[in-house]
Amino acid sequence: MSIVMKTLRRSWTFLAAAALALGALALVAPSCAHDSYIVVQLRSAGVDLIGITEVTVTVKDSATGTPMVTRTFKVAVDGGLPIDGAMGKTFSLSFTPDRSGTVDLAVTACTGAGCAATGACMAAGTQLGVRINKGGTTNTTVALAPSSSCGTPDGGTPDGKVTFTGCAPAQPGSCPAPQTCFVDCTEKKGLCVQGGTRAAGEACDSNSDCMPGTQCFDYACGTNSKYCLKFCNAEADCAGSTTVSAVSSCTDPVVCSGVMTSYKTCGFTCDPRGDGKKGCPAGLTCFLFSSGTGGQDAPGCGCSGPTRTGTDGVKCTAASDCAPGFLCDQMLGGTFCRRLCQMASAGDCPGGQTCTALQNNSTFGVCLAP
Repeated sequence: MSIVMKTLRRSWTFLAAAALALGALALVAPSCAHDSYIVVQLRSAGVDLIGITEVTVTVKDSATGTPMVTRTFKVAVDGGLPIDGAMGKTFSLSFTPDRSGTVDLAVTACTGAGCAATGACMAAGTQLGVRINKGGTTNTTVALAPSSSCGTPDGGTPDGKVTFTGCAPAQPGSCPAPQTCFVDCTEKKGLCVQGGTRAAGEACDSNSDCMPGTQCFDYACGTNSKYCLKFCNAEADCAGSTTVSAVSSCTDPVVCSGVMTSYKTCGFTCDPRGDGKKGCPAGLTCFLFSSGTGGQDAPGCGCSGPTRTGTDGVKCTAASDCAPGFLCDQMLGGTFCRRLCQMASAGDCPGGQTCTALQNNSTFGVCLAP
């Protein structure tokens, strides 16, 4: 069985979650799923930092100051980790796919038992206004200056799901015709606004373009990446729900400024093989995502990017290194881009290779030599 390090299914507005892991010398190697990354280089703003045993990273939404996630990680290096002012050390924050927006980063580096116990916070630094590119990678630098106290980090993402006051977007008749219910993340309300005529899956410029029951969501891929998506309460609501696929799943959550809401939209049923264009609106590409609930991996539409060029056998550290139709697959010999295939479909793999099942998926696999 082939193993791929996967990411969570998409959510639409701002940031859903972040994950960080510590490696030996470089603080992190990013995972291999189709997610978005911020690659952070830590440098000392003065003398070299010696014996770092703990690093804490706090992510906030730049526009609202809402804490999104805080992660604290122990450094698995004897004697601690050195951080200088030249090369520094690098780590990667991975975000759920299709996340976009601007975030602020606060990083503390500690010695001894760490910030939460009796150790000293040796240095701290911030970087404001870091852009998350959906399905892509952003590079930034945080300069760590001497600090005598770690302070108290903000909490992570709020627990539970929030339902706003006002109209219900997935309930027919919640607004008088021809209005539609719009989820306003700024006001944290469901608002009745004038609806349009464009169906789910069609491109849009604003919410007023989309027919009742749908809303205009921005995938932030660049130009022409806004689409009407249908709100749903159950799978039955998504039958025949888009202009590009007859069947889809009621699984894509709506996240407002780091707050997980109870609202969901119908995703696109697509084919991640080949160029990844089958089943996705123009401007989006099909990738294979984890359900996030322990279910089977599922295809979904997201943003491609200029770094996605790796084909079969090319070394990769993240999904953003591999071209559409390929997956960054972890094997005993390392991580490499491998061609996606469907287990029951003959001819997906070139001669001499067979379709090998992915972990947690019975439909799709990757092409490997026997």
